[in-house]
Amino acid sequence: MAKEKFKYSQIAIKEVAILAQMCVCYSAMIWGVIALFEKELVSIAYILLGLGLLMISYNNYKTFKRKYLSVVYSVSGVLALLIAIKLLI
Repeated sequence: MAKEKFKYSQIAIKEVAILAQMCVCYSAMIWGVIALFEKELVSIAYILLGLGLLMISYNNYKTFKRKYLSVVYSVSGVLALLIAIKLLI
């Protein structure tokens, strides 16, 4: 019984992580289109892009077991966040 409950909670965490990834990626796309017209909002698009890439990295590592591609997404996400910070300063 306890083993089934643990397995169910892990599946729920994976589903929530994928749902959060979809929401952040969709909002990054929307803010990216808005940023084409309003140049002041590019930093928000970069923040969402960085968070989306970090979530993709997490889901690749935990859900899909693609460990080496997770490193590429993690580095890209951190770089996008650093660019966003630089744009804000």
